[in-house]
Amino acid sequence: MLNSYAFYDGSAVILILGLIGGLALFFTFLSRRRENSFSGFVRKLYDFLNFKTLLAETLLRILYLVCACTVTLSAFAALFRMAGYNFGGALLAFILLLVVGNAMLRLGFEFLLVQLIICRNSTEINAKLGGGLKTPLSLSGDSGSAPPPHHEDVPEPDTRSGHCVSCGADVPQEAAYCPNCGAKL
Repeated sequence: MLNSYAFYDGSAVILILGLIGGLALFFTFLSRRRENSFSGFVRKLYDFLNFKTLLAETLLRILYLVCACTVTLSAFAALFRMAGYNFGGALLAFILLLVVGNAMLRLGFEFLLVQLIICRNSTEINAKLGGGLKTPLSLSGDSGSAPPPHHEDVPEPDTRSGHCVSCGADVPQEAAYCPNCGAKL
C-alpha cells in the first residue's frame, strides 16, 4: 500500500526539480546570445522551444477535420437511429447536424485561425519595420535591431546635456539614437 505522504513529497520534489531545470534551460540554452550558435537538430529544438515554430495552426486544422468527421457521422447516426420512429424528425435532425453543425464548427475554427494569422502577420510586419518582437511570443522588447525611424512630431533631444528631450533618459554623447525611446539624437 502506498503512503499518501510519499506521493505528495515526491510531487513537491518533481515540481522543484522541474522549476530548476526549466529556469536553467531558459537562461542557458535559450539565451539570445546563443541564437546563432546552433545548427541541425539542435537549431530546430532551439526554434521549437523559443516558439519560432508554432504548431497551433496545424493542430487546429487537424482538430477541425476530426470534429467535422465526428459531426457528419453523428448526423448519419441520428438519421438511422431515429428513422424507424419518426422519419420526418430524423431527417430534420440529420440536416441540422450535417449542415448547421458543420457550418458552426467551421465558423468557430475559422475564428481561431484568423486570430493566429493576425498574430503571425503582425509579428512579421513588426520585424520588417525594424522594431520590437522577432519571435511570435517574445516577452522582451530587446530585438537587437536598429532603432525605429525618427518621427517629425518628436522634439530633437539636447545632445549637450546627455539626456533625451523626448523621454528624459540618459544618453551617451556618441549615441545616434536614444536607447530608451529611439528618438534621433
